[in-house]
Amino acid sequence: MWNEIRLKLQKMTKTAKELVEEWSDYSDCPHQHHEKRISWLEIGIEKNFIKLFDYNSFENWKLIGRGGFGTVYSAYSNDIKNTMVLKSLHVNDSKNLLYLFDGFIRE
Repeated sequence: MWNEIRLKLQKMTKTAKELVEEWSDYSDCPHQHHEKRISWLEIGIEKNFIKLFDYNSFENWKLIGRGGFGTVYSAYSNDIKNTMVLKSLHVNDSKNLLYLFDGFIRE
């Protein structure tokens, strides 16, 4: 069962860089501060405030719970040799990306 979930997540998972590129392509953004959100994320990655991990470096995935914004798992990171909590956001389409991003940041 967990292998099926893991494979599904691998197909659905996007890196922060891919999300930034997708947001940049979304020109009909109804939100006023679209550019600020993208800049905030890019700066966070560039200055290492936001750490990017290779999805395949995680093992021993365990479901913690599901909520309105996404699904939460714990998994062991081979990169830092510790268990981490990971959140997979429910992205249905490009229109709800910024809504999810805002909610995720507020958490």
